[in-house]
Order: sequence, then C-alpha cells, then structure tokens
Amino acid sequence: ARRYYVETGFDLTFTQRIRGPFDLQAVGSRRWLDYTEHTPGLRPKVDRAGGGVGYNFPDGSRIGVNYEFAQRVDELRPDRTYDRRRFFGTYTIQR
Repeated sequence: ARRYYVETGFDLTFTQRIRGPFDLQAVGSRRWLDYTEHTPGLRPKVDRAGGGVGYNFPDGSRIGVNYEFAQRVDELRPDRTYDRRRFFGTYTIQR
C-alpha cells in the first residue's frame, strides 16, 4: 500500500501598488497534513508568512523578490518539525 496524506488549508495574498509599476506583497498560509489512516486525530500543520517587492510590466506580467518563513509542527514525529527561512524570486505571466 502506498502511504499518502490529504493536505487542506488556505492561502492569503495581499498586493498593493506603491508607485508606478512597483508593488509590495504580503503572504500567509496554514496547511494541515491529514494522515488519518495511520495516525487518527494527529494533523501536522505548516504555517507560512512572508512578503516581497515586485515590478509589474505593461503586458501584465510581474517579477518579484520575496522572503518567506515557514514552520512545520508535528507532535507525532518531532524529527519532522522544522523552521525554514528563504529568499526567492518569482515571475508571473498574465494571460
């Protein structure tokens, strides 16, 4: 049998133009990982928060630089608990 989980959660993203083509963005999310077949009642969670700056091109595409903090809490498997911080870039195409 293959092991699997069902991920549920929500994401929030707020983007505000600040001047001309530049914007600021704030993001946050919460996810629950449901392994009910193997561990009923225990649902590890992953929280994520961050923000960034972006440049919007006339064609609707956007390039951004972001910072993110993510934390996973797993009461059943503490060895799978983590804190992660990262910088990354994004490119979004408008169609």
